[in-house]
Amino acid sequence: MANKKQSEEKPLIFVVDDDTIFQEILALFLENNGYGVKRIDSGFQVVELCDSLQPDLIMMDAIMPEMDGFSTCQKLKENPNTADIPVIMVTGNDDTKSVEKAFASGAEEFITKPIHWPVLRQRVRIYLERKKSQLAMRASEERFRSVTNSTIDAIISADEKGRIVFWNKGAENVFGYRDAEILGQSVTKLMPKRFRKEHLDGFNRLVNTGISKFQGNTIELIGVRNDGSKFPLEISITSSNVAEKRYISAVLRDITERKRVLGNREGVALFDTHIIEQIYSLWRQVASRDAGQLSFIKLKIIMEMVFLAGIQKEEGEPIRLAVSLLDRGFLKEDENYSDNSILVFDQSLPFVLDSLVKLASGFDPDTTVFAVSGESDQTELKIWGVVFTSKRGKTRLDPYPFIPEPLDVLTVSSIKAGSLTISWGGRVLANFNSGHFSETSLVRATSCPLAETMLKGIRDHKAYKKGGNAYWSVYQEMIRLMVREAAKRCHGGTIIWLPEKQIGEVEKSLLTKYPTAQNPNIPASIAHLCLLERERERGVKNRGKGQFVEEFVDVKVLEDTINECKKRLVDHLEFLAQLTRVDGALILSHKMTTLSFGAVLTAPQWKGNIEYFQPSLSDQIQQVNLTNYGTRHISAVNFVGRYPGVVAIVISQDGPISCLIRKDKETVLWLPDYLNSDNGWREEQ
Repeated sequence: MANKKQSEEKPLIFVVDDDTIFQEILALFLENNGYGVKRIDSGFQVVELCDSLQPDLIMMDAIMPEMDGFSTCQKLKENPNTADIPVIMVTGNDDTKSVEKAFASGAEEFITKPIHWPVLRQRVRIYLERKKSQLAMRASEERFRSVTNSTIDAIISADEKGRIVFWNKGAENVFGYRDAEILGQSVTKLMPKRFRKEHLDGFNRLVNTGISKFQGNTIELIGVRNDGSKFPLEISITSSNVAEKRYISAVLRDITERKRVLGNREGVALFDTHIIEQIYSLWRQVASRDAGQLSFIKLKIIMEMVFLAGIQKEEGEPIRLAVSLLDRGFLKEDENYSDNSILVFDQSLPFVLDSLVKLASGFDPDTTVFAVSGESDQTELKIWGVVFTSKRGKTRLDPYPFIPEPLDVLTVSSIKAGSLTISWGGRVLANFNSGHFSETSLVRATSCPLAETMLKGIRDHKAYKKGGNAYWSVYQEMIRLMVREAAKRCHGGTIIWLPEKQIGEVEKSLLTKYPTAQNPNIPASIAHLCLLERERERGVKNRGKGQFVEEFVDVKVLEDTINECKKRLVDHLEFLAQLTRVDGALILSHKMTTLSFGAVLTAPQWKGNIEYFQPSLSDQIQQVNLTNYGTRHISAVNFVGRYPGVVAIVISQDGPISCLIRKDKETVLWLPDYLNSDNGWREEQ
């Protein structure tokens, strides 16, 4: 094939080898697998043709006359037009020196002869899919640029060498440089000369280690404009890896006017007005007419103050907190709350950043909220106390006693830097994660396809047939707890749940790195817990009636045994959650046992529909645009589409948790925001 245009539907692969026999064998193998192939004899030809033909992948012999594969690869990687083309080095040498030399030259993969053809087939497919994802990412970057150019904040990104690679319209307005003047320049050009060395040292440390004392915090610095004038700015810094390269990004805001007008007051214009309006509207849908004293301006103040506190650190630890808008008198009307559930300050504290940060380090947002209030006609808020609102005792696996339901008041919490959760009582209204706002469904579904799918998978369990809904209830809580524990680690991951009939089938689409052989009998443990709980209920009931029981039931001993049984199950789930940290997917059977972890999903591309599950809008179908998602989501969609009955749970690092199942032969169903959305998870037998 002489030109890529001759086969636009096929990915183009360069096969580069001076050994014509091996070149022909490799080329025929690739052509038989549906790829377009260009046969090339030398490294010089590769360098000449890559610019014009732009292959999707290069398979190149390492040892060639004149210009070997190592030198050719290095030249390709030095050229910006060809640097992103993946290179697989093929050679008969498998010594350490050759391997290191291949990767040092920029090759993505190293394969030795003789070729293991099934492995090569999968490697080629994976790198081509990765290239496709990169192209989709570029399209996404264009969309991102159009969005970022609409914000007044300066958004800047730099590569590993400190050269500016992204510059939005806001940056042009703040610093006075057009992108043509600044792109490719060092970030130090934006700093006063006396601070450049210190900033450059910190930048290099962040690039090399991924660690910075400023990362995750908003700090104040001095910037320098094009005309040489200096000004105060507020900056937050993040680092990310894209195509195995580290980029440092910063959002900067000129705070000259804020300092002049507001002095040390915080929380100014952090959220767009329409986001606050949306949340205010959601609150009005669920709140009673006279509940609380929420207003648009109070909601704005609470959201911005909690967000600012959430990106601070106290003694090196990130701040986690929850704040509720709650009048003191409201608690007197709620009989569930005693004086033991409330801590009232002798004097109310001002609702300012310093107070929140100092207090938050001493409280757990999972169990307590700061209570704030203000006069209905005033915007000044005060922190008057702390309310214990633990959710313990709500689940079958929790050994703690039941604590009252969360109050029906608006609560804003920040569990990780850059995120907010806005809830009403126990119901989540909306989330804000890393710049992305999402609201959850307020309508309960009558049927949840996730529950239906998993319930079908466990109906044949002997323990389920005996325990019924009690067994199913514990099983659900185990799934949710495992996912919640995995999400707490903030690293992302994929969990694949397999029904019995698919356990053998899916091996065709898995590259298993760490298969496992021995697992605990989880169904038996669940059945044992259900039996113990029934015995406890019988003992309590009979003791309450004063009846003589021939076989005496010691309720206290049963309670201890039940808690020990719960602990073993929870320990198992926390261990499973830990396995999601390993790069790749955690593969689970329907018996909640590990089949493999760190697995690569290699199912073919799903050609059908992908629809959001919207129980409140059942007559409106919304398609999922996969170009907005990364490889983790795409590979999960492909896998679920290939194997009906399989459930994929995808945990994003900075967003909601998604569940994927196959609805029918044409459609994969996407359930967004798994842990927070109220979408009728429970299905009775």
